[in-house]
Amino acid sequence: DLEAAADAFVAEGERLRARAHARQGEWEAAAEAGRRAVAAIERLRAGHGSGLLRTALAADRIGAYGELTGTLLRLGRTEEAFEVADAARGRAFRESLGAAARRDRDPSEWTLQAAREEELLARIDALRSGVREAEEWGDRGAVEELGTRLRTARRDYEILRIRQRELAPAAAARGVSAGADAVREALGPQEALLAWLVGPERITTFVATRDSVAALEVDESADGLAARVRLARGLLAEPASPADRSAAVLRALDSLLVSPVRAAGLLDGARRLVLVPHHVLSYLPFAALRGPEGRALVEEYELIVLPAAAALPAIRGASAPEDGRARGAATVFAPLPRELPSSRFEAEALRSLLDAETRIGERATEAALREALREAGIVHVASHGVMNRANPLFSRIELAPGADPTVSANDGRLEAHEVLDLSIHSRLVFLSGCETGLGTAGLSAAAPGEDFATLARAFLYAGAGAVVATLWPVEDESASRFAVRFYDRLTGEGAAAALAHAQREMLADPGTAHPY
Repeated sequence: DLEAAADAFVAEGERLRARAHARQGEWEAAAEAGRRAVAAIERLRAGHGSGLLRTALAADRIGAYGELTGTLLRLGRTEEAFEVADAARGRAFRESLGAAARRDRDPSEWTLQAAREEELLARIDALRSGVREAEEWGDRGAVEELGTRLRTARRDYEILRIRQRELAPAAAARGVSAGADAVREALGPQEALLAWLVGPERITTFVATRDSVAALEVDESADGLAARVRLARGLLAEPASPADRSAAVLRALDSLLVSPVRAAGLLDGARRLVLVPHHVLSYLPFAALRGPEGRALVEEYELIVLPAAAALPAIRGASAPEDGRARGAATVFAPLPRELPSSRFEAEALRSLLDAETRIGERATEAALREALREAGIVHVASHGVMNRANPLFSRIELAPGADPTVSANDGRLEAHEVLDLSIHSRLVFLSGCETGLGTAGLSAAAPGEDFATLARAFLYAGAGAVVATLWPVEDESASRFAVRFYDRLTGEGAAAALAHAQREMLADPGTAHPY
């Protein structure tokens, strides 16, 4: 009976079927039903006209991905389980583009296409409802007419999706699926990738190296984990908090997330960790975690964070490598030297260190930043980052307005949705501002399956080779000192190593040892 039902019923029915098979110990049949449930959820998500509905849907049905992951692990199919867990991550960030385009005063063709896509999905929703209502009333003529319009709208939507990929192939490539083999091949010989899937009662950690993919499970509820992460962030973002209290919380988090992997010997020989967080872990400063001996995680490993494991092959295969090594020109922007006095010092120090062009005050316009991002060098922005809690796609970087501030491309407010319209070629973008790596879920309970909209991810999706961003309001003077230490190491070692060295040096200095 499910074959003729709507996707919502298919998804729930197949999920129940998968559970029934699992309780009977029929794991192969459970896996097949679980795959059908996940496929139906993906179809259902694609058909929702509202980005909010799609996000809520992913949150509501994340359990289907988790259950299928668990079943596949029972069957010993770790790599397939890894791929399913990676697919569970939400897509609210890109799905909000349509709403952003409709509010933009000067949208690009790609953003307009995104708005058109949202309108078509809304029409498809309405036509589906109309068909169901006409069927209930037995109006065959209306059913036929509405069905024809529905098929046309679906065809137009498919054509538009193809056009979208043609307009923005680089950004689209960073959202595609990639198999476990491709992810493993993209890893270096001394790298390990850790990807988490946070379920209602269990955390699954996948560990990928060039040779294998392994999985570990820890009993901890999603609510309990979220409470721990919020407590840790609250302590770290407050410089007056006692060091011993934050250390205890960070050690407890490490015991859930990293220590089991160490104990299993899966990190032996690794110098760099590629981290793929999920749920509230997207806002956890992993560098500050404390191991059993009290050392910070960044003292043991260089760290990279990705929104999905599938992004690694796309980024490593792009023309701009993620290592962020200094090649080509460097440009430093400090638009607010009066409000942020240390940003002027930061710009001057980096000018001599990187032989960079500096744009300070009124010369640090949005138009100039857009132009710099088209080049293959480094772009450093020392300014306010302003997070829009109501709609993170309108989070922004403050810059100087240009000659015509009525045009959105030069109004001095570079917003996240505008960044996604850019074709960025920069090897490295350093956002030395407040909360540039933070979205609204970092300040409240996070919804499972949420995809977190941040300025940092916008730059990454738009083509940046690497992005450095912040997780809380940063202090002006120490942020400047941190940037200088980072760039002092960058040229010879790459962004991940330079970041680790800068953090280690700040930890060793009593004046800046607090993670804040």
